[in-house]
Amino acid sequence: MLCSQVWIFSSEGEQTLADYDIIVAGGGSAGCVLAAELSADPKLKVLLIEAGRRDTNPWIHIPATFFKVMRGGRDAIVYEGEPETGLGGRPFLVPQGYVLGGGSSVNAMLYIRGQSEDYEACEAAGAAGWGWRDVLPVFKRLEANRNFGEPFHGRDGPLAVSDPRHRHPLSKAFLAACNEAQLRLNPDFNGERQDGVGFYQTTTNKGRRWSSARAFLRPALKRGNLTVMTQALVDRVLIENGRATGVRLVDGREITTRREVVLTAGALASPLILMRSGPGAGDKLDALGIPVLRPSVSRIMRDLEKRGLVTPAKSTDRRHKPWRITPAGREIFDAVAIKAEAVYREIEAAYGSEELRDLVQRLNRLVDLCEALPEDVVSDLLAEQ
Repeated sequence: MLCSQVWIFSSEGEQTLADYDIIVAGGGSAGCVLAAELSADPKLKVLLIEAGRRDTNPWIHIPATFFKVMRGGRDAIVYEGEPETGLGGRPFLVPQGYVLGGGSSVNAMLYIRGQSEDYEACEAAGAAGWGWRDVLPVFKRLEANRNFGEPFHGRDGPLAVSDPRHRHPLSKAFLAACNEAQLRLNPDFNGERQDGVGFYQTTTNKGRRWSSARAFLRPALKRGNLTVMTQALVDRVLIENGRATGVRLVDGREITTRREVVLTAGALASPLILMRSGPGAGDKLDALGIPVLRPSVSRIMRDLEKRGLVTPAKSTDRRHKPWRITPAGREIFDAVAIKAEAVYREIEAAYGSEELRDLVQRLNRLVDLCEALPEDVVSDLLAEQ
């Protein structure tokens, strides 16, 4: 839960910034983990800086409404690349989280690791300690899988991983057709093999998104040596004599560190910060008047495209007719959404006050009440179209 020992500033808030041992620039998926792990040492004073706001948007935490966050334009931003020949002249779009938790707060929550061959290739290329035998124990330590266990999964870690609560009949029929076509059914894409067809597991817990902020950062907030700063955009790393000494924010404020700066702003933003700091392509930096410290970043960026297939269809089976919400059901759902939104706003307004614990408990009771609705009540709220 959120605790008063943790100071959360906006870019318009506190102006006097103290020294820290470690600054983590970027409060996304990796940044939340690192801030939590580093602050476990009480001797270290850790600052986590996030350009976006806190993850108080209620749509973030409801798995089925992540598309509302992506379209909202506040907790996610979309980078647009140059037109690509392979895409018929269209630009390649790269959405990025802009909120505590980063991509893990706005993505579709699919839980997929790299293949074992990927990590073996990294080790073979010279990345010692990145072989499959090295990273698998880490995956298992982080994971709290609700269905699978040894030898590939953990059950006691902070990151909740679960099966989908509902499996649509059409999805089951699709998998059956794949099986008839001799495609391998795979119940676990993070097990011994990744090839095949099946249902994804997701980073969800009891019907709620389990982001990096929720799984790792929130339990660490009770520590007095961890500070989280939101709505603060890092412009560059301060470098003196080849050593990182702090960061400068876009508003001109500077924060110093006694030990190091860790960049976890994502695959696009981290290289941008580095380039503005001096390491980067010499020709590009010279043109912008930035002294070149090391021409070593921003030259290799790879991404992949994900295709989704959506086909409109009409069911001939009366058991699987489409559903719509009745007017009475809509009134109830709207009222619940409005109440949830109001409680979240109260939490934002009362952050750090003695009323916070009560507000969080009220919100949790509200969510639990919705999840505990009996099936007969739910069926009354739904009608065949």
